[in-house]
Amino acid sequence: MSLSTAGLVARDEEDGTFRVAPLTAESVDELYRTRFAIEIGVVEEYLRNADSTDVDRLVERSRELAALPLDTADELESFLESNLDFHAAVVALSGSRELGERFRQCSVAAAWLPTLNDRLWQQQLGHELLTGYAEALGARDVAAARAVLQRQRDFVRNAARSAISVRGGLM
Repeated sequence: MSLSTAGLVARDEEDGTFRVAPLTAESVDELYRTRFAIEIGVVEEYLRNADSTDVDRLVERSRELAALPLDTADELESFLESNLDFHAAVVALSGSRELGERFRQCSVAAAWLPTLNDRLWQQQLGHELLTGYAEALGARDVAAARAVLQRQRDFVRNAARSAISVRGGLM
């Protein structure tokens, strides 16, 4: 899938160059719907029979993420990169490189860096959700993992809507 097709870049009609497409509440909703569908699909299909070492590694990574501080821009950037890597590792349980690539294409983590001082980050990005997700993964509890992912999706979508709204509807 091309970046244009995904709505991540747009061609300037005047000079033909490409630019990063602005994020709107609707585009963020679509990206997170896609990410959720991919990740929960993998959890539902592969978690129960996943290699124990892989699941243990995911649980440990989730707990490490939940403990990270978010006081500076560098810490936030590191968290966002690690968080994407963690969720991509969940998707990797499928063994599908294409699915992993599509999942990563739906990331808008870099867009959140200018919002460091917003209340969103004071809520620690829903760190308690990461702990709950770790517990669900470790127990191979698909229903609990789905519930946590739904809460996380809703948390991020609402935070994104708020951040976009404060900036006039576009980021």
